[in-house]
Amino acid sequence: MRTVSWCGLSGRRMLGELPAGPIVVHCQVGQRGHTAARILDQHGFDVVNLDGGYRTWVAGTSVAVPVPVKSA
Repeated sequence: MRTVSWCGLSGRRMLGELPAGPIVVHCQVGQRGHTAARILDQHGFDVVNLDGGYRTWVAGTSVAVPVPVKSA
């Protein structure tokens, strides 16, 4: 997973450093994620936005904390 700041993306400086393949973008409430997805799409990336942002996703999940998997 790679984290890219809004500044790096909005200035188009980091476009050449993004990995190939699908990209999922998100922010807290969805507006910046939507804009970032549009920028990436305009530059030919395979991208989806986490609609509603991270806060909406967290509110809709039933598991608040990841449960570790125990080895046998």
